[in-house]
Amino acid sequence: MPTYQSILLQTIFALFRAGKRGAFDLNFRYLIEPDEYELLVALVQSCRLGGIFSYPNMLTHHSAITTPALLWVSVEEIKRFGLALYKVCRMTSCVESPGEHANRDRSELLTMADLCFGLPDSDEVWNSPPGTGTEV
Repeated sequence: MPTYQSILLQTIFALFRAGKRGAFDLNFRYLIEPDEYELLVALVQSCRLGGIFSYPNMLTHHSAITTPALLWVSVEEIKRFGLALYKVCRMTSCVESPGEHANRDRSELLTMADLCFGLPDSDEVWNSPPGTGTEV
């Protein structure tokens, strides 16, 4: 998961750079460079192959002796990563060099249909002080 998160951060930084350049398409998506776009596509493909956006698969990555609190935190981390990746995919488009297709196939990016899990728990549970009864 840390590797996936670092790649996602790299893509987010590319979006910041594109925003500073004023690089947007007609759908108001940030235009990032082809190599940065390919990195995002590779991340999405890797996540799809690993099945990390499926709730049952999230649970199978842990042994039966994992504590409920550790399991909950791990699943919530994956859910939040999935939603962040989805948002980045929705905000991203690729700068096309001359001779390339004007409209890239967006099916290579993450869609809402790929996310097979419920919404993450609220921030209240994450930020609750110990001993209040709302922490895990």
